[in-house]
Amino acid sequence: MENNGLGKQSREARVEIVETWSLLNKHFDWMDGAECVGMTDVFFIENRGYAKDKINQAKAICNKCNVRTKCLEFALDNRMEYGIWGGKTAIERDRILARRRR
Repeated sequence: MENNGLGKQSREARVEIVETWSLLNKHFDWMDGAECVGMTDVFFIENRGYAKDKINQAKAICNKCNVRTKCLEFALDNRMEYGIWGGKTAIERDRILARRRR
């Protein structure tokens, strides 16, 4: 599987990587319990067209994940521009943020 830095690495390595990012929300202990650990090829699609089958696959994994809400809030707080976070695409997250601003 592809490894973008948050794959099957040790928790310490993932923490070190995430701590180097410029983040507003640095609470990422939830990552340890995520169903998606090591599945970067599903959740971070290089093609900006987002293959619908990959999105559906990622959302199915998110639907059974115990940390989905924390994951989504992390992505919203940090304005994550790529990938599926908390069961939402970047476009869906943008819509959530727009509704919150109103």
